[in-house]
Amino acid sequence: MARKRPFNSWRTHVAGTYYYGDNADQCHPKQAVDLRRNPENPHDKNAVEIWVGRRQIGHIPRDAAGRLAQAIDQGQHVEAHVVRLDWMGEDDHPTVDIRVTVYKPGFYPSS
Repeated sequence: MARKRPFNSWRTHVAGTYYYGDNADQCHPKQAVDLRRNPENPHDKNAVEIWVGRRQIGHIPRDAAGRLAQAIDQGQHVEAHVVRLDWMGEDDHPTVDIRVTVYKPGFYPSS
């Protein structure tokens, strides 16, 4: 019988990079990013911001933010890293994809 994985993982794009100037320009694949809840966001009470160091690069798209916000609010261990950075389009801002991993309660990644 197969064991259930102690985590859920999915890939998503970083929404709103154009709102944060050139903050995403220095991102690179495999780079860790911080996910920060912002329940005070006037546009989305489930908002999850994406930060690299001291710079916000965007946020989790609304369609995925609800489940991620709930996990963060429940204290589950969450990790994310850049999987793709692509300079497509004409708006001078990169498309950034990240992989988000949410560990189920009581499970943490091994060091």
